[in-house]
Amino acid sequence: SQVLAEGKFDTISYRVPAQVTVMPYGRGYEALDSRTSMLTAIMMELKNPNNSIIGVYGMGGVGKTKLVEQLAWQAKNDRLFSVVAMATITDSPD
Repeated sequence: SQVLAEGKFDTISYRVPAQVTVMPYGRGYEALDSRTSMLTAIMMELKNPNNSIIGVYGMGGVGKTKLVEQLAWQAKNDRLFSVVAMATITDSPD
């Protein structure tokens, strides 16, 4: 109780940073000029200190997941954020 009241503690542990588990860009994926310009534009927005989250939506099968995997890899590689997370939101509860 007295020790807590004094509040003089040394730091004895550190939080382990989360690991991003996305495949590096370029494995089984060919960059198209239109996709490269889109990636560049989104990365510029992520570098803006007023932005910290993006949303990607559209028809199935157009490459949204690959796009976001590349963005996550690039953001982690460029150290834009200490943690990069990706969530898939669908209509089905599975």
